[in-house]
Amino acid sequence: WIPVEMDTGDAMFFHSFLPHYSEDNKSDRSRRAMYITYNKFSEGGDRRADYYKSKREAFPPDCERDPNKD
Repeated sequence: WIPVEMDTGDAMFFHSFLPHYSEDNKSDRSRRAMYITYNKFSEGGDRRADYYKSKREAFPPDCERDPNKD
């Protein structure tokens, strides 16, 4: 791992397949993340709804998780 030090308000962009992690948030403020996707029209065009449906199924919010699954 190579640490990347950032200041408050900085943003980093990387491919989702890049192995990455971050340390625990020790501040009293929430950490935010934005997932930006792009698909060429010739490769299916606007896939936003499909993307978020798939993500929600794979990583449901705590209130929607099945307690009998991981």
